[in-house]
Amino acid sequence: MNNFTFSELGEKIQGLSGRVAILTHERADADTVGSSVALSYILSALGTDSIIVSPDGIPLRLMFLSPKTGEVADADTVISVDVPSLSQLGKYAEIKDRILFKIDHHHRSEEYAPGYVDSSCAAAGEIIFDLGEALLNEGIITELPKEYYEAVYTAISSDSGCFKFSNVTPSTHIRAAKILESGIDAAEINRLLFDSKTKEEVAAARLAYSALNLYRDDSIAVITFTIDMQKECGADSRDLGALVDIPRSISGVLAAVVIKESAPGEYRVSLRSNGDLDVSLVAAIYGGGGHIRASGCSINAKTPEDAEREIVSSVISEIEKQGIK
Repeated sequence: MNNFTFSELGEKIQGLSGRVAILTHERADADTVGSSVALSYILSALGTDSIIVSPDGIPLRLMFLSPKTGEVADADTVISVDVPSLSQLGKYAEIKDRILFKIDHHHRSEEYAPGYVDSSCAAAGEIIFDLGEALLNEGIITELPKEYYEAVYTAISSDSGCFKFSNVTPSTHIRAAKILESGIDAAEINRLLFDSKTKEEVAAARLAYSALNLYRDDSIAVITFTIDMQKECGADSRDLGALVDIPRSISGVLAAVVIKESAPGEYRVSLRSNGDLDVSLVAAIYGGGGHIRASGCSINAKTPEDAEREIVSSVISEIEKQGIK
């Protein structure tokens, strides 16, 4: 899966020149944004200009990271961070031949570009932190600003579920401890990530509870969130990222699913596992991917009801294939 070693990654980062566009994935989360922002500070310390480019924009809740955004057309070089598949580049999938390399941590990472992938990391932010530490220790850069540490901590805390997910390792905690030594306000970052919601997100959650359906003896919980529901609560797709926590929080649920209608006949699916089920295999059926316990994909269906039936059928089939009771 890796096309080069970590040492070679460092060399490639140092070799970047001109203006670099750092691509995030669609429906950008705090790992892809935080990692990209942190990497931009590393590049700045190396004397290289960079911009963050997101296919559908940076969510308002992550603007506290103050990303310097732009367009691919304004860049000389393109790389991607935390993007496991070509489909997750959205409208930028068509420029895949311009992507010099990728940095990723997903265990099923599509080889759409050469890259460095470390699936032992809970977040892409862990790779970026290691990169920053290596460059500092080697004396190639002399310091990184507080904003760098805030961004990389945001990435790691987010993708580890504030350090409660099963992807967390001792190394995750060690990296976080080193970051805390920089003096950042981790409590405030975690409040912004996990405890701060817009009124649109609260309204969306209210509607989501009313749309909750349970299947397979209540072991599969599904919420289908339609365009009409989005209009009713005044939310857009960027306000719906946390909805999957609702079905996932139900006791006894093995698989949690949120299906978001993005356009008539088009749906974005978020999948979560509370046990041994590998939901990335469900996502892979539809050209998506991600982690064993957190993945996503897109599907087409005539109606929201058809989309829900399709996904539930695929989840049940995968549960049976994997021999899970």
